[in-house]
Amino acid sequence: MATMKIQKHLLVYLSIICILSACAYLHASSINIMSYNIFMLPHQILARNIIGVADYLGIDPTYLPKIQKLRKLDSNARERAKKIPQNITPLADIFALQEAFDTDARTTLIEEMKRNGVPYSSGIQQRSSLYSLRLTNSGLITLSKFPITNIKNNYYQDSFKNQSGIPSINSDRMADKGVLYTRIEKNNKPYHILSTHLQSRTMKAAGDIRLKQLTRLSTVMDAMNIPQNEPVFIVGDFNIDSHNKESRPDQQEEYKRLFEHLDVTPVLPKKDQPPYTAPFNQSQTERFNSEGEVIDHIFYSNKHRKPTTAYLTVEKQLGSLSDHYPIVGHFEFEGY
Repeated sequence: MATMKIQKHLLVYLSIICILSACAYLHASSINIMSYNIFMLPHQILARNIIGVADYLGIDPTYLPKIQKLRKLDSNARERAKKIPQNITPLADIFALQEAFDTDARTTLIEEMKRNGVPYSSGIQQRSSLYSLRLTNSGLITLSKFPITNIKNNYYQDSFKNQSGIPSINSDRMADKGVLYTRIEKNNKPYHILSTHLQSRTMKAAGDIRLKQLTRLSTVMDAMNIPQNEPVFIVGDFNIDSHNKESRPDQQEEYKRLFEHLDVTPVLPKKDQPPYTAPFNQSQTERFNSEGEVIDHIFYSNKHRKPTTAYLTVEKQLGSLSDHYPIVGHFEFEGY
């Protein structure tokens, strides 16, 4: 009799576990987050005007190398702004974009995203040039298929939480770079996104600036006081290459140090994905002795709710739309 009672209790216990597991599965939530450097540079108008005059006058660009360089800056942003939305909107729920500098192209992009089922936008992270002492905005904008319920900006050049402002170098001095935070609700579940675009270039001075920016990024995240049971994602163009291990040992060391500043887990691509996110032109490829770089990253915070499933896809088929590929993090959360 005692054995039968034990068996009955065991069956009841197992049944309860099965029911709870099924409920957790049925209440699982998912989110797909894209990070995409869309290469809409602020030089668009200047480049086109000068090139147009040079072409009209019949000036041979080989005699004016600067005009040749301007041709590279003419990124056809406005034409691409019409094409990008119809290609990326089926791929994700949230779209964290970098280098959305060009005002007209960005306006077109937002309108086209709305037409393709992405009605919510953070707007550009921007303040006046007189106040920021920068010639252009941060280039950061986040768009979503689901309501954006909170938006906050932090600028790297400003002091924050007992940290001094972080100066930038080279062309980055033009942009008012920082961190764009958005809180997004899908099916009444909050998801927190911190998007950024760190200092470019590969010299040591640039690397030192990136590490300071990472420290700031961590401080900003902690200062948000986000509940630990809610997911937090850190995404963007970090300009830190995790791909070229032999030819770029400096970048490998910097990538390792990233995790000293951010308590995060990287979202890794499936095995059949392209090995890089930024397929740079031939001259740059030769310089790095590689096919490209992995400088676009998606991380999730270890201090907050972790996904039960997480993987990355690199959308190589959209390579003609920018000098970076879009990357998409796919996440599932059981019981959330």
